[in-house]
Amino acid sequence: MFPANDHPLLPGDHNLWARHPGEQVWRVQINLEPITAGTWAYRRDPRVTRPVAEASWRSGRVTCINPAVQLPWKARSPRDRDEQDYRLVHPRLPAAERRWLRDAVRLAHPESPWAAGD
Repeated sequence: MFPANDHPLLPGDHNLWARHPGEQVWRVQINLEPITAGTWAYRRDPRVTRPVAEASWRSGRVTCINPAVQLPWKARSPRDRDEQDYRLVHPRLPAAERRWLRDAVRLAHPESPWAAGD
């Protein structure tokens, strides 16, 4: 970790972390994701793709990642907190998002317990 103004981003950089000056606790993680021609590709398995308009959600002035797109990152080897996220988010996703998530996990992480999804 280093101050952003001291180092430019490099091609292998995949995350930015932010915190308030003088604090030790990191507050925000920003994933840097590949986008080509308006399509996001999952870095761990580029066969998993999504149009950027579907990979992100906008609420007012805030844009964030679609939870269905975030969950494959947690599916490879789910920790307790990942399982908790899945249990909280999965039932709240629209049916089409749940199907997309299931198919993405089956493709990228077929050994994941989430590959059975609905």
